Amino acid sequence: YYCQNWRADVVAIVSGAAIQKEQVRYSAYGVPFGLPAGDADSDGDCDAADGTIVTAWKVAPTYDVRGDIDLDGDVDATDESAVAGLSGTTSGRTSGSAVGNTTGFSGSHAAAPASFGWIVRNRALLSGLGQWTQRDELQEGDAYSIYCYCGSRPVSRIDPLGWSSQAVGQSAGTPSSPPQDACADACKAFQDSNGSGGTAPTPGTTMCAANGSTCACTGTDQQISDWAEAEMPDAADDYGSPGADSVALMKTCAQTHENAHLKDFSCADNQNPNPPPCELMVPAAEYYESECKAKAAGIECAQKQKCLSASCVAWRKAFICRNCEKMKSKPLNCKTLPKACKWCKKKTTSGG
Repeated sequence: YYCQNWRADVVAIVSGAAIQKEQVRYSAYGVPFGLPAGDADSDGDCDAADGTIVTAWKVAPTYDVRGDIDLDGDVDATDESAVAGLSGTTSGRTSGSAVGNTTGFSGSHAAAPASFGWIVRNRALLSGLGQWTQRDELQEGDAYSIYCYCGSRPVSRIDPLGWSSQAVGQSAGTPSSPPQDACADACKAFQDSNGSGGTAPTPGTTMCAANGSTCACTGTDQQISDWAEAEMPDAADDYGSPGADSVALMKTCAQTHENAHLKDFSCADNQNPNPPPCELMVPAAEYYESECKAKAAGIECAQKQKCLSASCVAWRKAFICRNCEKMKSKPLNCKTLPKACKWCKKKTTSGG
């Protein structure tokens, strides 16, 4: 029988006769340390030292489940004899399961015990490295790195499907309703409300999907264009509405901007009182710090984008300089500015 914890780790094996066969504990990223039956001092083996400890527990009497081999609620002579019979059993960090168990971290199947590899349904996880061996199907939908496990928050988040992490207690979804669909729904909800009610559209935002996934979303091409003309009117006056190449550049870099937030936040941090799908909200000070990094990432993205028209070159510079202005002004007051900000004059636009 498998005994599992909050993360679905198989932490103990119990026989049909209710006899404890072994225990195991896992690091945050899934590196196991096995405790065979009778391992009273939790050093990975059962030896004479464990027999001495169990004898002391029997005499005291002191109850510790590590000494209760038959799991009858006490540590007695039966357990003492059982430990003597188990002497020489090893497990620890390198020996693997003493009883041949292959189901462990997060309920996953052990694929490569030597490197602590686990098959987590849709991807393989290398616990020794703390990362996936395959790219994230969401393409940075769960964290800034497409190989990152649980957004680098394995203590508070789980990923039982290998798709996208969620806070402990949230539903993992099903194969027929993968996280990318949930993010698509969340981003569609953002686009449907973006610029409504007389407000100006924004290029993107970070959303919490109905299944708890954290989603980086951008506006539609038209919303990106409308935002650019409102935000950078000087460029609009000089070059007209941004063309398809300029919109594609700004949309790509808006996506990069939102992806950068995923490195700092997840929907486990969400303080938005509205039910998902909803915009991710976090304390202002934390948001401003993350926004500085996100804007820098967006500027770096724009620098790398190729333009084949003079209009695109102009809109790219306007995009970079507008973001530089915002980084320098309140409430951000970013301490470090990208080198590209040196391209910009003191004031490049009259937009608010």
